[in-house]
Amino acid sequence: MSDFIAAGTETLATTLYWSFAILSQKPDVQSRIVAELDMWKSKNPLGAVPHFHQDRDEFPYAICVQKEIMRFRPVLNFGLPHMASEDVVVNDYFIPKGAVLISSMAAMHENPDVYDDPEVFKPERFMMNTKRMGAAANAKIEDRDHFGFGWGRRICPGIHLAEMELFNFYVRFFSKFKIEPEIDSHGNPIYVDLNYSEELGVTNKPVPCKFRITPHNL
Repeated sequence: MSDFIAAGTETLATTLYWSFAILSQKPDVQSRIVAELDMWKSKNPLGAVPHFHQDRDEFPYAICVQKEIMRFRPVLNFGLPHMASEDVVVNDYFIPKGAVLISSMAAMHENPDVYDDPEVFKPERFMMNTKRMGAAANAKIEDRDHFGFGWGRRICPGIHLAEMELFNFYVRFFSKFKIEPEIDSHGNPIYVDLNYSEELGVTNKPVPCKFRITPHNL
C-alpha cells in the first residue's frame, strides 16, 4: 500500500509542478483552456463543475495540454523494466533472451520519428488523438502517443486515477485562476529555465521557482 501512495502522490505533485512552470510561460495556452471552460459553463447550471467521466470529451484542448506536459517534461527518468522473452535483433543490436530492458522516458518522448518538433511545447500535436491515456498506452505500438505510464502488462495501474486527478485539477484551477511567473523588483517576469531540472529520488522536478496565482476577475 505504501508503494501505491508514494508512487501516486510524488509523481502527481511533480506533474502539477511542471504544469505551473510551463504554463506560467504560456498565457495563450491558458486562454484556450479557459475558453473551453467558458463554453462548458454556458451550457450548464451556475456553479456546476465538469465531471471527468461525463464531460471529458468537451475539453479536447485541455486534454492535449495535459498529455503534452507529460511528454515535454516526463516526471520519471526510466520506465518499469521489462525482460526479453526471446532472442531478438533490433537495429543491428542483439538482445538475448532474459535481458532486462529499461526505457528512457526522455528519449522516447523526444523521438522525431514520432513527434514533430519534439523540443517544442505543442499541445496541438495530440488533437487527433484525445482518447483516454490508458487506451492510448495499450494501443498498437505504431499508434501509441505517450509512454509515461509504461505499456503492456507492466503498465502503471494508477494511469486512470492520475488522468482523472489531473483533469479535475485543471478544470477547477483554470476556471478561477491564472498562473504567471514571479516578477523582480522592476516588475519584470522571472522565467524558470525549463531545460533544467532537479533529480530528487526517482522524479525530475523543475528547478526551484515561484509563481503568481491571480483570480481571473482581477
